[in-house]
Amino acid sequence: MALQLSIHDIDDVVSGRQGWQKDGLGQSGRSIIVGPDYLVRTNVRSFLENREAFFRDLKAGGTPEETIGRIRTYDTTVLELEMRVPSVTAGLAGKEGTTVEKSAFGGRSSLVSFMPLNIRGLDWMLESRLDLREAFRPIVELQHFFFAWAAILCLLTLRGALLITHHLLRPVNALTRAARRVAEGDLAAKAEWNSDDEFGLLCRTFNLMTQSIRDKTELIEKKNRENEALLLNILPGEIADRLKGGENEIADSFADITVLFGDLVGFTVLSSKRSASEIVEMLNGLFSRFDEVARELGIEKIKTIGDCYMAVCGLPNRSSDHAERMARMALRMLDSAQEYSKEVGLNLELRIGLNSGPVIAGVIGKSKFIYDLWGDTVNLASRMESTGLPGGIQVTQSVYERLKGSFQLECRGVIQVKGKGEIETWLLHGEISTAAVAG
Repeated sequence: MALQLSIHDIDDVVSGRQGWQKDGLGQSGRSIIVGPDYLVRTNVRSFLENREAFFRDLKAGGTPEETIGRIRTYDTTVLELEMRVPSVTAGLAGKEGTTVEKSAFGGRSSLVSFMPLNIRGLDWMLESRLDLREAFRPIVELQHFFFAWAAILCLLTLRGALLITHHLLRPVNALTRAARRVAEGDLAAKAEWNSDDEFGLLCRTFNLMTQSIRDKTELIEKKNRENEALLLNILPGEIADRLKGGENEIADSFADITVLFGDLVGFTVLSSKRSASEIVEMLNGLFSRFDEVARELGIEKIKTIGDCYMAVCGLPNRSSDHAERMARMALRMLDSAQEYSKEVGLNLELRIGLNSGPVIAGVIGKSKFIYDLWGDTVNLASRMESTGLPGGIQVTQSVYERLKGSFQLECRGVIQVKGKGEIETWLLHGEISTAAVAG
C-alpha cells in the first residue's frame, strides 16, 4: 500500500505549521529533512519568511546562479537546495548528535542537532539548527548578570579591603607577585611568605604547584627532545619537518644523486661462529663509525639490512659534488673497517659499490615508516657491490665520468651484471692530491 504525502504537509509537520518560535526555535531556528542526494525535502525557514534575504545568503555562500534561478522559478527549495555539510553527512550515515558548524549558506555558525529518520524505504535525515548567538543568548545574559553582581561584589570587596591591615595584605601581595611572574612564564617564581596561618599554607601550596608545573614541563621538553632525536635517527631532517608539517605522502624525484652499498665479505660464516650479542655489538661498532663519517661529509644514511650499509648523497638537499663526497665516504669506510678489524681482532673486509643517476625517494608506511629509494640507479649500485672485489670499491661509468681527474680509478673491464648484461666498471683506489694535480 502506497501513500502520497504532499510537500506542504511535510513542511507543516517539520515546521509546526511555521510555528518555529512556539516550538522553541526562536528567531533563527529551523528544521529540515535532507535526502541521500543531499537535497532538501522541505522548504527552508528563511526562504519562507524573507526570500530576498535568503537569495542574498545563497549568492554570498557561492550557490550557483542556476540553482538560485530554479528555486525562484519553482518557488520552492525542495529538491533544489543542496545541504552538503558534516551534520547532514553524519545523519545520512545513521548517526545522531549535536554539534556547532557553519551554515551551508550565509556562513554563520549554528548549533545543530541531527538524526536519521527511521522510516522504512527512505534514507532521509532530520536536522534542526539555531543561530549560535541566539542559542547562547541566555548564557550570555546570565554572564552579564553575574558580571554585574561580580562588579558590585568587587566594589564591596574593595571597600572592605581598605579596612584590612597592612600585615594581612603582605602575603596577598607576595602571592600576587608570584602568580604574575608565573603568568609571564617564570615558573621558578615563589611566593615568599612563611607563616603558620592560612596565608602561609596557601603560599606553600602555590609553591608546590609551580614546582609540579616545572617538573612536568621539563619532562615534556625532555620527551619532545627524545622524540625529535628518534625521528631524526629514522628520517632526514628535512623529511621529518615535512611529516611534522602535515604531509602524509612524501615522494620526490631527484635527477642526479650517488648511491652507495657496502657489505661485509664472509659475514655469514663469521656470524655462525659467534653469538648474536657479539655480532650485534660488532656491527654496531662498525656501522657507528660509518655514521660518523656520513655526518661529517653531509651524506644521508638510508638503512642497514643485516651486514649491508646503504647511503645516498645529493638528497634531500641537492648538491653538485655528490659523487666526490660519496667517493670519499667509500674510501673512509674501507679505512674504518681496517682500523676496527685491528681493534676487535677480526679480519673484516668490505665490498663497496657506487652508482650515480636519477632516483625516486619517499617515505613508506604509516607506522614503522622508512625513507627509501627506488630506480635503476639503486639496483645498479647494489649490483656494483655484489659483483665487486673484497676490500675494493667498484663504480659505474656514470661515477667514473664524475670522478676522473680527481680520483685514482682503474678500469676493471667489462663484467656481467644480472638484469643489465655486460657493462664496463672501474675500481676506485684513492683521491688525487691537490699537489699532484698541480704538478
